[in-house]
Order: sequence, then C-alpha cells, then structure tokens
Amino acid sequence: MLILATWLTSPYYAAMCSDGMTPVEKFRGSMAGYTIECIILVMAGGLINDLSIASCRRLVQQNEEAKKKAAEIYNRENSVDK
Repeated sequence: MLILATWLTSPYYAAMCSDGMTPVEKFRGSMAGYTIECIILVMAGGLINDLSIASCRRLVQQNEEAKKKAAEIYNRENSVDK
C-alpha cells in the first residue's frame, strides 16, 4: 500500500517542487527515505524489546528473592512460637 500510494502521489509532489525533479526521482527519493526510516525503527524496536525483556527478568528475580525471604521469616516465626 505504501509503495502504491507513493507511486500515485509522486507526480503531484514532483510538480509542487521547484527543483525540477521528475516523478520517478521523487518516488525513488521518497522510498529511500522510507527504507532508512524503517531500518531505524526496527533497530529502535529491537532495543526497546531487549530492555523490556531484561527488566521483566530482573523483576521476576526480585519477586523470587522476596518470596524466599518471606518464607524464611515465616519459618523463623513458627520456630520461635514452639
């Protein structure tokens, strides 16, 4: 869809430019920009994904440690009562 929309609007935007670009040149320039944008967004998404996974793993580990500490406190309290 993006390629089709860019192809159909390239003549309009080429006519609006005062630098004398042809519709094909305008199409190529637009698609090159979209390609670069796509690459940057994929890299940013991968980084955000890695950071999110690391954060979730850290939270799960902290939760497990808190459960162990709570169990130790519970066991100490039960042994004091006896």
